[in-house]
Amino acid sequence: MIEIILVFAALVVAAWWIRRRIRMLRVRRAEAFRQKALNPPRRARKATVWVLHRVFAHRFLWRPLVGSVRMTDPAPVARRGLVRTVRIRIDRHLLIAGLTGSGKSSTARVLAAHVLAAGGQLELWDLKPGGPEAAVWGGSARCETSPAGIVARIRDLLADPARDGSHLVIVIDETSSLVRQLTAKQFDELCSLVDIARIYNIHCWFGCQHPSRENLPSAIQANVGAVISHRVRSKVESGVVFNDPAWAPHELRGPGAVLVQEGDSEPVRLRALWLSPERFKALPGGPQIPSSTPVTDPVPLIKVPPPVEAAPVELTDNQELVCLALELADRPLPAKAVTEATGLPQNRVSDALRSLVARSVVTKDPDAYPNLYELAPANKELDR
Repeated sequence: MIEIILVFAALVVAAWWIRRRIRMLRVRRAEAFRQKALNPPRRARKATVWVLHRVFAHRFLWRPLVGSVRMTDPAPVARRGLVRTVRIRIDRHLLIAGLTGSGKSSTARVLAAHVLAAGGQLELWDLKPGGPEAAVWGGSARCETSPAGIVARIRDLLADPARDGSHLVIVIDETSSLVRQLTAKQFDELCSLVDIARIYNIHCWFGCQHPSRENLPSAIQANVGAVISHRVRSKVESGVVFNDPAWAPHELRGPGAVLVQEGDSEPVRLRALWLSPERFKALPGGPQIPSSTPVTDPVPLIKVPPPVEAAPVELTDNQELVCLALELADRPLPAKAVTEATGLPQNRVSDALRSLVARSVVTKDPDAYPNLYELAPANKELDR
């Protein structure tokens, strides 16, 4: 009798264990299918990106506008697929977020080109050390590179916001630097200008690399009419930019990937149009007001008279690694490939490439998307 009871108990336990195991397998299988649907195979994704960049790269380059252009006309900013162009209204306050190298500066240049074509005025407030963007925008915009100059400009606009009635676009790069360096009274003056700006055809574009509640206060975000976000660092920063979990710019991959929120638009991943600094400098400039502070180059140029024999170029450790990666590759490389080859942070690779291009050690193809870098012919054999 005892043996029968033990056998029956064992069968019950075995049946329970088998049933539980089957349930677990079904749950795991359903989760595996869900993950596979959300994340296509990595090789297929890499192949798709390679084809898009190599074969259809020209589709993502900014093209000069044809015909008469007005500020109220939607400006092209990105592409959805290869055919459909996404446009937004730029006669409003904008927020342009994104990490270094994600394409934020190119997006600002694309929209600024529309302003120049429409005959509007441009201003750039750049508080980064050395004013790197001011060197690019200097020929097309009034540039302010000091806190004192920006504060004086804010007060001038508050005193006479109507001006001549023309459209004025103020590009603030970087917003966090500006907010940190303003006093409470000066920040209130900035918010007052933002509040009344659109009435007098003044439009502020706020650029931000690392958005947070401190450097993007609610007083500024409440006036933003559209948001353009490239890749940001974390989910917390995504929540600051969009305040909606469906919009996740921290999940974007690669330079140029962007989300555009205007009105009730859906969170669709787009590919931003590309406009290189060289092509932007060549654009015909619009009407300007003289800057109150001089525009300085972001990187001091080293002017050496041409010697009879090639003189060795003094490089930093990061620049040596970048040159070595380009020399070993023996072909033009994008900035992302250089970052992977050197193992350096992306911002340091960008600084090194910018400095090497300015010193003519490395050449850059401005029409390629993304930009391609290679050693200059005269510097193939650098004395390191």
